[in-house]
Amino acid sequence: MRARRSDSDHARAASSRDSPAEKVAQVIRNRARDGLPALLAFFTAGHPDRTSFATNLTRIANAADVVEIGVPFSDPMADGVSIQRSSRIALANGASLAWIFS
Repeated sequence: MRARRSDSDHARAASSRDSPAEKVAQVIRNRARDGLPALLAFFTAGHPDRTSFATNLTRIANAADVVEIGVPFSDPMADGVSIQRSSRIALANGASLAWIFS
């Protein structure tokens, strides 16, 4: 799988003082300026299991322009079916907020 991000994308990235939303917006603007779509991925922390999460996250980050890491919780009714399922699986496999930040 070829990485989508390049050093020039990082060089044009928003300042570290900018909000996360501004950083994402800047990535989208940079890709659009280059005539390319931005790939924004969502991945539930701890899915499919805690052991493979870091490896899978690295792979996704190498392919995507932005990765949102979802915190699994027991009642994700505002989310779609896929995120509900991934949250349920992650929680069943021991994912927790304490584990995410460790």
